[in-house]
Amino acid sequence: MPTLFCGTCCLGPDESHDMRPCPVHPEPLLPLAGDARACVGEAKLDVFGTVIGTLGNSGGSTPTVSAQSESVADVEPPESPAERTRPAFTAEVYVKEGEALGVCFDVTPKDRLRISAIDDAGVIGKYNAAAPEDQRLMEGDFIWSVNGETGLARTKMDAMRAGGCLLLGIRRAHTFVANGVKTEKGNLGLDLTFLLQSKAVYVEKVLSGSVVDEHNCRHPERAVSADDLIVAVNGRSGSSRDIVRLLSSGKVHELTVTRPSEVSRSDG
Repeated sequence: MPTLFCGTCCLGPDESHDMRPCPVHPEPLLPLAGDARACVGEAKLDVFGTVIGTLGNSGGSTPTVSAQSESVADVEPPESPAERTRPAFTAEVYVKEGEALGVCFDVTPKDRLRISAIDDAGVIGKYNAAAPEDQRLMEGDFIWSVNGETGLARTKMDAMRAGGCLLLGIRRAHTFVANGVKTEKGNLGLDLTFLLQSKAVYVEKVLSGSVVDEHNCRHPERAVSADDLIVAVNGRSGSSRDIVRLLSSGKVHELTVTRPSEVSRSDG
């Protein structure tokens, strides 16, 4: 059965988390501080790369990200900001010993845990095949809780790695475009953190007086906030390294941003 994990951001069937081929991450993993085989669920935050808040200033320094550029792809139009409130649900799955959950994640230093890819042959893929359409997990969904427990993303990954009966609290994504964010006018003003093999970049902080901060004042309904994830720049997506390169190009016009949707009243 095909597996979908890479030992860094994906869940595999064994506890060794050694380097294995991953169809989502074909490149060899970059060495991590201390232990090149460490997985995010066990590693400290030194597995993350951090980009300073002056990102986007064409006159400033460009962050160093070692590796060749990966291909980028056009992004489908995001949903309307009016759809930011959506029902949440719980998916019950059972992971037997030796089975792969079949999911890759965008992992953040805090609680955000976003599904970036699903293997139809994995446990989640099989769950989806039998579940009602509105209860199926999708790429872009957020794992909000595992067995009723919320907390850090890496803690939730540890709980899923243990296997057995898993109750996954799911929140759909609220995705929007922050347009009119033009770096020709100054710095983007974002403190960013990213996992090298992720497909998103995590916003740690929006700096006061920056281009993004000014955008937020003009368009509060499309404000970029701390804990958001940037998944595309100028309509182009790719790996986190691709996104960082696009952000540092000095030619940013719009950001595609995603976050967990708010829970509708019917969900309590």
